[in-house]
Parts: sequence; C-alpha cells; structure tokens
Amino acid sequence: MKNSHTINQNESKFLAQIALLKQQVEELKIENSDLEMTLLTIIEHGDAMEAQLEEANKQLHAEINEKKIAEAKLKTMIEAVYQQKEDLEIIIETLTEHGDIIDTQLLEELNEVNNLATIDHLTGLANRRHFDQSLTDEWRRCLRENQPLSLIMTDVDFFKLYNDHYGHQMGDGCLTQVAQAIDHSIRRPADMAARYGGEEFAVILPNTNTEGAFNVAVKIQDTVARLKILHADSKVSEYITLSLGIGTLIPSSDNSPIQLICEADRLLYIAKQKGRNQIIY
Repeated sequence: MKNSHTINQNESKFLAQIALLKQQVEELKIENSDLEMTLLTIIEHGDAMEAQLEEANKQLHAEINEKKIAEAKLKTMIEAVYQQKEDLEIIIETLTEHGDIIDTQLLEELNEVNNLATIDHLTGLANRRHFDQSLTDEWRRCLRENQPLSLIMTDVDFFKLYNDHYGHQMGDGCLTQVAQAIDHSIRRPADMAARYGGEEFAVILPNTNTEGAFNVAVKIQDTVARLKILHADSKVSEYITLSLGIGTLIPSSDNSPIQLICEADRLLYIAKQKGRNQIIY
C-alpha cells in the first residue's frame, strides 16, 4: 500500500510539471506572437520613416538648388551695381568738369518743368494739381497743430453770358484780371490762390477761422469791384462780380480735405441760389 501511495504522488508531481511546462509553452507562444507584431510594426514604420527621409532629402536638394540660383542672381545684380557705379562715377566726373554750364541749364529746365506742372498757364495762379497737394499739406499741418483751416470757393457771376457777349479772348483777359485781384488780396506766405477750374477759383487759408476768412473774401470782392470790368449781360451789376462760399474746419480723424471742399462748394452754390454777388459762410 505504501509503494502504491508513493507512485500516485510521483504521478501527481509529474502531471503538475507537465501542466506547468504547457503553460510556459503557451506563454512563450504569446510572447513570440507579440514580438512578431512588434517587428511588423517596426518594419511598417521604418518604411514610412524612410519615405519621409527621402522626401525631406528631396526638399533639401531643392532648397539648395534655389539658394544656388538666388546666389547667382545676386552675384549678377552686384556686378550690375558695380558697373552702374562706374558709369555714375564717369557721369559725375563729366558733370564736375562742365558743372557751371550744366547746372544753369538744368536749373532753367527744372524751373520750367515745375512751372508747367504747378501753374495755370492762363491766370498765373496755382493749377488744380498744385491746389490739391497744397490743401493736403496744409490739412496735415493744421491737424498736427489743432488749428482751423478755411477755404474760399469763388465763381465769376454769369461768366458764360460774358463770353457769349464779348468773346473768348476777352473772357480769358477777364479771368486773368480776376485771378490777379484775388492773388493781391491775400498777404500771408502760407495763403494760396488757385484756379480750380473754368471761371472758379479757390483760396486756401491755413490757421484761419471763419471770421478771418470772411475778411479775406470781402477784400477779394472789393478788389474785383474796383477793376470795373464791364459786363453788359450781368443780372446783378453792370460790372463783373463774384459769388463766394467759405468753409472752415479744424482737421481731425473724423473729417477730411474733401469735406472742406464740399462745404465751401455747397455754400458757394447757396450764394448763387440767393442771387449771386455775395458771400455765404
């Protein structure tokens, strides 16, 4: 009985060992499967990384080529600049040798071009282009200084009737006389009279309130009246007269030079509607 019991115990131990081995084998199979999955993942990622590296390498080569092209262009530009520098040195040397003659000629030509660009050829006043630039400049200055800017817009009354009656040559002479009268009525260097268009004139008055602009407008009207330019077809006088509108603004971010022009023009229109030969402000 004792031997039989011992054999049974040995069998139990053996069976237990076999079961343990089977469990270890199963665990090794699972680990092996996991390792195979990991290896496959690494291989797949490796292919992706290789593709990325290849693409990055292509981009790097492209950038290097672009850099080489840019360097070649820059080199060409530098060479061109050096060539221009040499040409300029030759020109400067020539100008220095003939400086007095060339300076005089250039100055005369520049003055002539400047006059053509900024002066109205008929009246001698500033032209519309010069007026626009000057108004913008004075607007900015008054904006910085928080000062009022006034604008007088004036029109020769019934000028079309004057032209029809006396002819265009006399009409041009009339406009020239009126323009000079307006110009002589302003005193300060910053004030500027301009021919705005046709028989319409404008006067820019920086650092001037409405009262000051009105005084200038009265002087303009009186100066023109003293000319006694006959106007047989005028409906308000036997002589040439003016209608005037005065706009005044203190420049700010809420308004603009265009608004000042519109305001002065609106008041000029009212002066005409009320019978002409008057000042509205």
